[in-house]
Parts: sequence; structure tokens; C-alpha cells
Amino acid sequence: MGKRILQIWLDESGDFDSPKQWCPIYILGMAFKNRDVDIVQEEKAFLLRVGKMQGGDFFVHTANLIRNEEPYRGMPRQDRQKLFWALTFYALRIPVSFGVVTCRKKSGNRLALLLRIKRELELWIHAHLEYLRSFDELEVIYDYGQAGIAPVVNDAFGEYQIPIIITRRKQQESTMLQVADLLCEYALLDFKSRQGNLTHGEIAFFGYRGKIKKDFLNPIRKKLL
Repeated sequence: MGKRILQIWLDESGDFDSPKQWCPIYILGMAFKNRDVDIVQEEKAFLLRVGKMQGGDFFVHTANLIRNEEPYRGMPRQDRQKLFWALTFYALRIPVSFGVVTCRKKSGNRLALLLRIKRELELWIHAHLEYLRSFDELEVIYDYGQAGIAPVVNDAFGEYQIPIIITRRKQQESTMLQVADLLCEYALLDFKSRQGNLTHGEIAFFGYRGKIKKDFLNPIRKKLL
């Protein structure tokens, strides 16, 4: 029997500046997949659908879609919504599990925020030790989007003597990293919805708070570890 290898597709959302209404928290989004699980057919269908919508571009970036930012600026809202839901339905359809770690930003102190991120990730790992230790190896796939996150992730797993391998991949090359990006958007919308701080753009894109919860937040939440 071969080794059981857990792939953890990781993305982050937020910055190290002082908290703002549109960016009050720092988020790690994680999609967990047993490497032996085959998602080839689901991935092909997703890429075909997205490629037709974007003229051969297979990359979906959720925050830019919602905010009407490049490369989607000027694209009709209905078309941007179709891209967003294509990624969402793909994430919900494939046999993977989700995890999110959030950290409330208190200031613009980079080091202090990195330490809080590490602590929150350690708490998440501790709560899911049985699952994580059921695998022989853990591979974290990350695009190294922000300096400091890879060492934090490595150190947090190291606190529990869980060795990991961090592999660098670009989001454009991986649908699973796009799923991890989607999880960051889920966590941000969930937080802002609870706080009553959804922007006009988010409401225009998704609809009222109850609709966001019913159509997006609840389905994603069901797949959280």
C-alpha cells in the first residue's frame, strides 16, 4: 500500500497595513485533497466552461471579479457573476475539504500580525490533529504571494512535529489554488456579513445578506473540516 499524501492548497488574503473596512482581517484559505483522489473530469469541465467565458483564459480571481477590477474591469456584472459561480460550483462538486484561518488586524505592525497568524494556525492544526496525522505526508502548495507566510506555515506545523513540504505553484497553473482563493473570499464575506459591513459592491454582486448566506456561505461551510 502506497503512502497517503495530503495536499494542502493554500492562499492568503489581506495585507499588513492597518485595518480598513474592506480589509479588516487576514485570511488563510486551505483546500485539502488526498493526492490519490482523481478530479480530472471535473477539472476539465470547469476549465472548458471558464475558457469559453473568457476567450481561452482559465484563471479566476474572485476579489477582482467582485470589485470589478482588472482584468475584469468593464466586464458586465452578469458575466462576472457567471465566472464566480462557475468556480464555486467546481469547488463544491470536487471531493475536497476546506479550512480557513482568520486573524483580526489590530494595527499595521507586520511582525505582530505574523505572530498572530501563526498562533491562529497552530490552534487550527491542534483542533484537526487526528485528521492531519492520518496521512503519511503533507504537501503544502502555495504561490508565495506574500513574504513571511511560508515560514509561518512551516513553523506552525513544526510545533506539532508534523513535517511538511512546501511546493511553489502559480495560481494561473492550478484550479485548486483558485479554490483556495475562493475560500479566502468566503471567510471575508462571512466576517463582514456577521459584522453588517458588506460594501455596496458586494451587495450588488451577491444580493442581500440572507441570499449570500443561503447561496454561498452555507454551501461552503458544509465542506469545512
